[in-house]
Amino acid sequence: MTTPSYSRSSNRSAAARIAPVLRPVTREDFFPWVSLLAESLEVSGLVYRDEIALRIWQQLGHENSTTTPASQLEAIVADRSGNLIGLALMLPSISLSTGAAALDVHLAYVHRAARDEAAARALVAAVQQRARAIGATKIRWLAASDTLHQLAGAEPISKSGIYESDPALDVEA
Repeated sequence: MTTPSYSRSSNRSAAARIAPVLRPVTREDFFPWVSLLAESLEVSGLVYRDEIALRIWQQLGHENSTTTPASQLEAIVADRSGNLIGLALMLPSISLSTGAAALDVHLAYVHRAARDEAAARALVAAVQQRARAIGATKIRWLAASDTLHQLAGAEPISKSGIYESDPALDVEA
């Protein structure tokens, strides 16, 4: 699997240079969100399944359901001109050894066609901002592209591909 390359190529279209808007996912985002989720899983070597996507969507609190979401799962999307080009799924957690708050990023991805660094930097900056807002002392990147890890200044903490970064390290958006 090759790592995607982000560049600031001068021959990118004007649309690609428009700064993405980072925002929480909304009910209206369902179909583009599912498409982006499926692509991110495929790139990660995982199999996409509709029933799992629907369960994740329900945990975000966007599906009519008789159950209350069991988690505090949050989703941020990168929106450029009405198109979703990136997403992050994250969950606040706590260290049992120190009691310190952390933010676990279960997925962070920028669409293959949006290969500019601005979208990736904006997504990382939004994750860092969320981590600071909950008082997290660490961000654990459980599944993100290597490029996003690098932008976040993350260091590997296990052989299984988990990276950790400091939310205080700002990334230029």
